[in-house]
Amino acid sequence: MEFKSLTGIRNVYPEERSVQSSYSNKGNSINYAGKYKENSLNFTIEDLSGVSVVGGTSFNFILEIDGREYTSPQFKSFLEKSLSSGNPYIQKSSVTRVSFTKNELTTAEIFDVREKYSEVQITDNLDTVNELIKHIDWLVSREQTLRDVSDYGKYTLNTTEYNIESDSGIGFEYSDAVESGTPYVASNDIVTTQPEPKNESKKTLTTQQIENLPIVSQTPTNISVPISYDISNPFTVYKPSIDFLQYRDSNLRF
Repeated sequence: MEFKSLTGIRNVYPEERSVQSSYSNKGNSINYAGKYKENSLNFTIEDLSGVSVVGGTSFNFILEIDGREYTSPQFKSFLEKSLSSGNPYIQKSSVTRVSFTKNELTTAEIFDVREKYSEVQITDNLDTVNELIKHIDWLVSREQTLRDVSDYGKYTLNTTEYNIESDSGIGFEYSDAVESGTPYVASNDIVTTQPEPKNESKKTLTTQQIENLPIVSQTPTNISVPISYDISNPFTVYKPSIDFLQYRDSNLRF
């Protein structure tokens, strides 16, 4: 948001005199005089004494937390100088205001499942108004710098091991709740028991091999011979029996 001084406003009426001379401070108001003395407007100066200054910040708006107003030293000085110069357009009601409650900023139950999914427990967090304001100031700063995790608070790691029988551990039981955004309910967990691998040794697969013999006459002859494969070994190679070879050879003779 760009703030302009009186010389930067578009309406310079009346044009025959300096715009600054059209605005004058009178008590707790600013008077704007038109071309004729009968034409004038009064702007009430809004009290800035209730806006608390938070040192070490530079944000250029008013932050309201639980009904109390806060701003940076630079921005409050800017508001005061604008009013003292007779500019009634830059006041508390015309600048950016952001309102929160402390409870909104410090209550983090919605992150509880994600923390459990990450196997992290937060032991200390931003919980004072001063800490919250300085964190917001960092978020909106144009010259953001990296911050150490210790600036935010403290945490502990709760690393677990995966349990194949219960399909839990290393945060897996919370993955569905994290992905769907729905609350995690322990009673909704479904434990899937993996079946024991079966011993498939000494099992055979029975099929038939069909041979198309050369046409000796007008009617072709098809021969079906039972074949058994041992599928307990995937590398089993089928070898036809001697009876099959003799049977096939005898039928191919002319």
